[in-house]
Amino acid sequence: MNNSYFFHHREYTKDGLLTYAENKLKQPNLQDWERDLFSFIVQWFSATDYISIHTSGSTGTPKEIRISKDRMVRSAERTLQYFNVKPFENILLCLPVKYIAGMMMVVRAFTGSLNLLTLPSNQLQLDSVKDSIGFASMVPLQMDRLLNERQNFDLITKLLLGGTPVSFNLTEKLKVSFKGLAWETYGMTETITHVAVRKIFDEVQVFHALPGISFSSDEHERLIISDPFIQDQPVYTNDRVELLSKISFRLLGRFDNVINSGGIKIQPEELERLLEPVIETKYCITSVPDEKFGEMVVLVVEKGGDLNQIREKLRNLEGYKQPKKVIEIEKIPVTSNGKVDYKGVRVMINKLSI
Repeated sequence: MNNSYFFHHREYTKDGLLTYAENKLKQPNLQDWERDLFSFIVQWFSATDYISIHTSGSTGTPKEIRISKDRMVRSAERTLQYFNVKPFENILLCLPVKYIAGMMMVVRAFTGSLNLLTLPSNQLQLDSVKDSIGFASMVPLQMDRLLNERQNFDLITKLLLGGTPVSFNLTEKLKVSFKGLAWETYGMTETITHVAVRKIFDEVQVFHALPGISFSSDEHERLIISDPFIQDQPVYTNDRVELLSKISFRLLGRFDNVINSGGIKIQPEELERLLEPVIETKYCITSVPDEKFGEMVVLVVEKGGDLNQIREKLRNLEGYKQPKKVIEIEKIPVTSNGKVDYKGVRVMINKLSI
């Protein structure tokens, strides 16, 4: 552990920062994101050697797990070394600290003697920051909003985007406007955030392992992560991948989202990526029961788009990939972390009796 901690350009001892956090928690009008942050700081400096956290459900039913502080520090050290983040650089926390991604930004700051700057995740205003930011982590939705609002994101030199896939449209915007280095990350609570990254501006969408990590897959092409530096046992995921080597893969999508149409396995996320350049309205791919094929691939779009134009664009897809129907709904449901809620979509479609 370090002897000094840097928070908004002020240097604290461990006891000093702990006292500051405890005093902040006594304030009655503290915002939720601040309460989560200072509660975590108090928990981090407590005598317990672990942090309690709920998983996101990426590898199964959400559950509470305990992650040792020592392993979190080791994960932080690896990240800082991999991305060449130097002591005393500014690091931006703009993710909720009740989730592992936000927690690890705090741990990286503490581990690497970095100056921790904090902003609310749901009201992110970079214009209030005047200093360069050596390292930042966001979800794609946050960066998309910054780009649309033309905020001062030039302050950021190294950016990680994770939580949900980086879309084609966001990539194109970043190519035009973002001058720093940017990576898409792959990871989860059980792996203590990212275990693989890909450079966003690379045309080939391949994830590469961080040092010490290797990959394999099971008979259903589901990714298995081995990380002896952090984990005692391999982590079995529910993500289908095209395994390219022991240290690289192409992400296909969730195994439980696979559509079996006439014996052909179709990954909705792959079709969605193909459609990104040509469909502007919000959409997703799912299926409905079909007597002939078992499952029929359908495109679900939010109301407001030109359906005839969308159907015309679908004609360019290969036959088995081509959605057989286009279904309009008011709003596509999403999970708490912004991903499409495919189960919720199917429930809504069933209510329409399609």
